Amino acid sequence: STQSTWGSSCPAGNYCPVGSSTPTPCPAGTFNPSTGGWDVNLHCQLCTAGRYCSGVGNSQVTGACFPGYYCPPGQSDNRPAAYGCPVGYYCPSGTALPFICPPGMYQDNMVQLKCKVCPAGFYCDQHSVMVNNSVFNFSEPLPCPAGHFCPNGTRYATQFPCPAGTFNNETGLRSSKECVPCLGGMYCATPRLTWPTGPCLASYYCTSGAMDSTPTDNVTGNICPPGSYCPGGSASPIMCPPGTFSSRRGAYRLEDCEACTAGLYCDGFGLTQPLDHCPEGFYCPAGTAAPKLICPFGYHCPGGDALPVNCPSGYYQDEVNRAACKVCPSGYYCDMDERCSGSNFTQPRACPSGHYCPNGTEFATQYPCPAGTYYNGSKLERSAQCIPCTLR
Repeated sequence: STQSTWGSSCPAGNYCPVGSSTPTPCPAGTFNPSTGGWDVNLHCQLCTAGRYCSGVGNSQVTGACFPGYYCPPGQSDNRPAAYGCPVGYYCPSGTALPFICPPGMYQDNMVQLKCKVCPAGFYCDQHSVMVNNSVFNFSEPLPCPAGHFCPNGTRYATQFPCPAGTFNNETGLRSSKECVPCLGGMYCATPRLTWPTGPCLASYYCTSGAMDSTPTDNVTGNICPPGSYCPGGSASPIMCPPGTFSSRRGAYRLEDCEACTAGLYCDGFGLTQPLDHCPEGFYCPAGTAAPKLICPFGYHCPGGDALPVNCPSGYYQDEVNRAACKVCPSGYYCDMDERCSGSNFTQPRACPSGHYCPNGTEFATQYPCPAGTYYNGSKLERSAQCIPCTLR
């Protein structure tokens, strides 16, 4: 018995072996909240985990373990030197064992009471790390991988992929704004791309940020409009050149731009139809960009002509850049069957003897002198000029 008729019950914070004359204090790092204890191992309890018991003779714990430290059972100091909170962990006040920093957080210093937020451009997930030949499982900032961005507090590498329509081939992005819009002429079909999916299809153009190889939203691209053509990989429509036009959508070759219609002209880029008719005094073969071919000597060009037009018999033209022919003058005839040497037009020829040629005479023998008359000269203009025959 720990109590006799001449002794007292062993006080709390102590233990009294059999035959003790005085109480023995419980050692540092222990406490005994009860009276009557007699065995150090049985009655002096190890200080509660997360608490410390300073000095000897404790009847209760002294207090909570200091922030930045952890206290396994039996600690006598609130800042036990052997139990500073390790890297990758945090220890608030009263910690029994270190808490690992959760994903999105990290701690790169020892003896800390809380974790740091993972910085932008990095992610922090729990993984095995070798420290002093020992393996620890905790978070540390790792560079954000290509194809992704990592704002503050990112928990794992692929948490925030660059969205479709963008890409990124660099590490360490901090914000979605740093994801690069898909390049012109290309499309980015899926998230987390490090390079565009491929080129925009022929007949379409992709301006920037396209998610589809055949965009039609008129923001990131569209089908190639009339007046242009779009080979594969086009960032913008290529306008049909002067001298051509195109009225169709979805053209993809220069050959799809039609040569300007003969008799019309196409002066400018990106035309969907010919600009206008060839003007008077000019002619416009197929593919004419601007009217520059002057109607030549011997012909006329009334307007809208693909080639110079012959003057009909009875007419001629002895000037260039003319819209109409001149009437063959009296005393002459103008016959298309009698063309000038080496050419395809005619000019006035002197009316032959025995005939007269009023204005517009079409061939030499069109107007013979009437019966009973004659004329042995040339360039006769009227029938009245024919000479009556006389008897000898």
